[in-house]
Amino acid sequence: MKKYYLGLAILIALSLGLVGFTLASGKDSKKDEETSKKIENVSNKLTEYIYREGKLPSSLEEADIKNVPATIKYERLDEERFKFCAYYDKAGSSFDAGPFALLTGLVFRVPPPDETFQDEEKTYLDSYALSYAHKKGDNCQTVRPEGLNNDSFKNSFPESDPLQVN
Repeated sequence: MKKYYLGLAILIALSLGLVGFTLASGKDSKKDEETSKKIENVSNKLTEYIYREGKLPSSLEEADIKNVPATIKYERLDEERFKFCAYYDKAGSSFDAGPFALLTGLVFRVPPPDETFQDEEKTYLDSYALSYAHKKGDNCQTVRPEGLNNDSFKNSFPESDPLQVN
């Protein structure tokens, strides 16, 4: 009879541990989800500003981007480049397959986000990589938009919102 009580005690301890882990990771996930959602919005507005004005803003506020969480950072490096960073408490991937993905990732050798994410200079802000294929911690991109400070670049975009579809 003692075996059954011992087994039951172990089962209860494991269950409580799992519940505690789930609750603790839920808080981090909520903050990370807010960061992911905001990146798309910030990216679109920043891109629109750059195309409309033909220059990089000195800050997100100059581009009229408000309510940016503390997990998102923008820094203009010079007249032609900027650095955009997002901080995450947990690593992400392009899909959320749950625990099963851990097993299949070992079999099919799907590289974790730490191996796929690199801070290399890009010609556009890759919001997909920042939102879904991110590593734990800071995820930064250095961007040098093509054609910046070029009058033909600035004049090639309509005055209306380029993101709207007629």
